[in-house]
Amino acid sequence: PTNGGNPTHSSSYSLEVFITEIADPSDGPNGRFIELYFPFHKNFLIEDDILIVRFLGANSVPSSDPFINLRNMRTNEHGFMVFCVDYATYPGRCDYVLGPRTIADNPGNVDLAIMTGLTPSADSKILDIYGVPGQETYMFQSFIGGRVNRRQGINNPVFDYGNWEISPGYIPNAYAPSSACDPGCWNGIGRCINFTPSSPSSPSSQTFPSSPSSKGKAGKHTSKAGKAGGKGKAGGKAHSRTRRRRTRL
Repeated sequence: PTNGGNPTHSSSYSLEVFITEIADPSDGPNGRFIELYFPFHKNFLIEDDILIVRFLGANSVPSSDPFINLRNMRTNEHGFMVFCVDYATYPGRCDYVLGPRTIADNPGNVDLAIMTGLTPSADSKILDIYGVPGQETYMFQSFIGGRVNRRQGINNPVFDYGNWEISPGYIPNAYAPSSACDPGCWNGIGRCINFTPSSPSSPSSQTFPSSPSSKGKAGKHTSKAGKAGGKGKAGGKAHSRTRRRRTRL
């Protein structure tokens, strides 16, 4: 596939994609969102079965509800996909508004992963993950009332705790409101309005694989699997930000 001004399509699975931010801001669940980044695929129509799934509690098998299949969805002009609970919290920053009790509605203590396949399965390939399936949530990994922001652009099919900025994590009361979140902008890339790095430790530039088909190294994992979140319809279609209306899932 090639990038450029015209939409591009995938003919076989060769996409680089990773989670860049997940938010459960302190000022309410309507500000929850998930941000994915496809560094080599801008304005790109996905024709592969790529799932966003959860691992609830200490389960090592992904939950069948909620999840979403990215097939027939499109990255934005910067290569991002932002899935929000509510449009009003981040006007013009959400690519797909899913509503409550969907995969975007993460309470801050639930593992999230990108996998291949038609439906969630323990046999599916994990492309990227925040959390450790089969383990309960640890406090230092929790982002209840806050957010997590990826440091570097390397796929981690095994959780790499050191590649994430976590609020609050193990710092008591280090919460983050929605005004501290930046959907559609990742460390200076994308729709970055008045962007400031989330911490001094953020890298000034990101590290990417050398080609769209290369794979990043898997980091060491040290922690959790999240606890149960809300329920939603599996695999339903979301509406584009251009329509500004909520699609039932």
